[in-house]
Amino acid sequence: RWAGQTRRPISVIEHSLLVARLTPSTYHLAALLHDAHEALFGDLLTPAARALDTLAGGRVGFAIEEIKYRLDVAIARATLEAFAPQNMAPLGAIAAVGLSEHARWIVADMRSEAVRGADHLALRYEAAVRRRDSLQHLDAFGETAARNIPSFAPDDGELAAQWIAEVKALIKARFVGPCR
Repeated sequence: RWAGQTRRPISVIEHSLLVARLTPSTYHLAALLHDAHEALFGDLLTPAARALDTLAGGRVGFAIEEIKYRLDVAIARATLEAFAPQNMAPLGAIAAVGLSEHARWIVADMRSEAVRGADHLALRYEAAVRRRDSLQHLDAFGETAARNIPSFAPDDGELAAQWIAEVKALIKARFVGPCR
């Protein structure tokens, strides 16, 4: 994140885990997936996207959002296919409506005010990490985010395992019932 210009690296996985902790529980799956498109599309920085959009007469912003939407739907569907419990016949509640429709619902949650607000809160925290040697000057938004930071592992391998475990549990809870 931030094109790597932070005091310490902040990965998309770490960011997504933080956003999930800042959202109501019904939005956790969407929060964990909200930036997954960056794995394929990259993290196009907002100033760069705005500059491209201005130079192209407003057409680039629409194209970027459409690409992100399509990737988000495909990733949500693939996530459901990959992590839905195997004992569901055939995928239980998912099959009643269809994977693509459930994926679109998840993407709608990804764009909800709850996830966008949590994403903004995480962004404020990350901006403080980026700008300062100390986090003592965080505003109220950053302080809320800082209180919700889990004890992250020093490497993305452990964060990825944590992310996968949370996604699996949330999909199971969503379509089978509470995890036991």
